[in-house]
Amino acid sequence: MLPIIVLSLVVVCFGPTVGAVPVGSLDLNKEPFDLEARAIEMAPPAPQWVGAPQYPGDDTIGVQVERSGLIDTAKRWPKNATTGWYDFNYYITPNFTAAEKSLILVALNIIHRDIAKVAVRPWVSGKKEYVYIRKGLAGSGYVGMQKGGQIVNLEVSHLGTCMTKHTVLHELTHALGFHHEHTRPDRDSYLEIVQANIKPAYLHNFQKYSSQTVTTAGTAYDFASVMGYGLYSFAINPAQQTMKILPKWSHLTYGWGAEYSRTDITEINLMYP
Repeated sequence: MLPIIVLSLVVVCFGPTVGAVPVGSLDLNKEPFDLEARAIEMAPPAPQWVGAPQYPGDDTIGVQVERSGLIDTAKRWPKNATTGWYDFNYYITPNFTAAEKSLILVALNIIHRDIAKVAVRPWVSGKKEYVYIRKGLAGSGYVGMQKGGQIVNLEVSHLGTCMTKHTVLHELTHALGFHHEHTRPDRDSYLEIVQANIKPAYLHNFQKYSSQTVTTAGTAYDFASVMGYGLYSFAINPAQQTMKILPKWSHLTYGWGAEYSRTDITEINLMYP
């Protein structure tokens, strides 16, 4: 769904990888993404981690994702008046290994490739809005563009790792302005939320958003979205589901790939036309 708002802490540090749907960039005039781990001599100011993110600490047993597009246009990335593209600037802190940095660049390239009018570029002096990608607590960040730069945390520790293509792409898509798929206004037509089996501290992660906050852009629920949640996420009893697919949709395969689904691509392109 297209997002409407706010800061949101999202953590996605695991997940099965089902088939991905490669889709080339629709804008042939856009420069190719630079997959080389280029050194940036000067770092941007480190953004402040302000307030309590909306989704505190998903643990490594679940994936939290919002895939409703924010309606609030102030949370969308700015359009460059010269190029006509939406600038999505990034900075990767130097404490990632070369392999980790390469993985982050691969995820950034997927955005650059699949979202026709979004141009992903390294931060340069003078750019006021950017994602500051650092090693941090779990996988977390804010939903939608934040003025003055914003942090995207990727955990790499003995507790777990967010260093999978799916997880990095998931976190970056939050920054583009998308909530988890299971929080869209019409989710009850597709899923049953088993609140009795959800750890109390994580019940807020299953909050449903109104159509005044997020938009689905007229698309059906996407069981293959990169912004999907695991059916056993945050379970008190890990052998039982916290979300159940309604019988009407039981014939559909549930699970996300390492890249965007076709519906993901459609929705994000609609948000950044």
